[in-house]
Amino acid sequence: MMTSELIFVGLGLSGTDGMTVKALNALRECDKIYAEFYTSMLIGTEPKDLEAVLGKKINVLYRSQVEETDDIIRDALEMRVGFITAGDTMSATTHVDLRIQAAEAGIPVRMFHGISIFSACPTSLGLQHYKFGRAVTLPFLEDGWQPKSPYDHIMENRKLGLHTMILLDIRADELRYMNAHQAIEWLMKGEEKWGEGLIDDKTLLCVVSRAGSPDEKVFAGYPPDLMKMDLGEPLQTLVLPGKLHFMEQFALVRFAGAPEEIIEDERSDRARSQSSQANRHVYREVEDLPLLHQILGMQDIALPQGFGVGRHQIIQRAMRIAPAGFDLHRGYPAARSQHEIDLAPISALIALGILLVE
Repeated sequence: MMTSELIFVGLGLSGTDGMTVKALNALRECDKIYAEFYTSMLIGTEPKDLEAVLGKKINVLYRSQVEETDDIIRDALEMRVGFITAGDTMSATTHVDLRIQAAEAGIPVRMFHGISIFSACPTSLGLQHYKFGRAVTLPFLEDGWQPKSPYDHIMENRKLGLHTMILLDIRADELRYMNAHQAIEWLMKGEEKWGEGLIDDKTLLCVVSRAGSPDEKVFAGYPPDLMKMDLGEPLQTLVLPGKLHFMEQFALVRFAGAPEEIIEDERSDRARSQSSQANRHVYREVEDLPLLHQILGMQDIALPQGFGVGRHQIIQRAMRIAPAGFDLHRGYPAARSQHEIDLAPISALIALGILLVE
């Protein structure tokens, strides 16, 4: 007697070897395997490649077959069924709906997660995952139709200082995949139409091409420059950054070729920080003097929670931006009064740029 079960598997972003070993073993135990690749395709991989690895036939479904028929649920009532997708298994609403149907039918469910563009894209660019707002999808521009909602959502994120991941339209049944140049054109046309200041020729944009594949490429630059560049082949993802942490600025310059000018003038940042910190609570006061001495002396120490960067980066940053009177060997600024001695470690921390208080 066959076992009733529905197994959801995320295959990752590319290749037959992108899934976990647990997922591979689970699929080999399935009586029947369904797949959908209209949400996203598995880069560089055909169904026959998966069949060779799994030793099973893959039944590829169109959107209507997944959303409008009950074939998967009906089979899972009588046998162990696998449902495979590119990326992670629950990134699409349709997949969640299938899981709900299985629960309502009393079908046991197992899930095996896969690497998703939602984690891979920030990682490849060196951006901080938790600083992303709502993701949007840009549809193809056809017959003059251009919905404003993606533009509005990106604008909302930007006002909050959040990055926006911009997914590009896929028409798998037509073998059409929006590319990065078309997406940039979409945004520029939207700005011409609505004119709310979302994007101009000096707005930084990032592009990740074929994430997770051997030929992955990343880019960062201004729209006119990106439009002239070979940005690789689909699948592609855009990011419109919000407020960048200094580490993100360096990452985009070093990893994605962003213009050096996106790295803000640290002396100006320090001056602003000193002004804004003047009325804040004292941070450890004199107790921090030995700590700073240890940091700058490169001794083995455990940095307190909230520093956010390693000792090597701290020292490099200190060498670049140390203010006049800051003795890098002693670890604190020269002080002329007891009041200045109390504030010295605070000034030092601000000067180092490592006090995460914003």
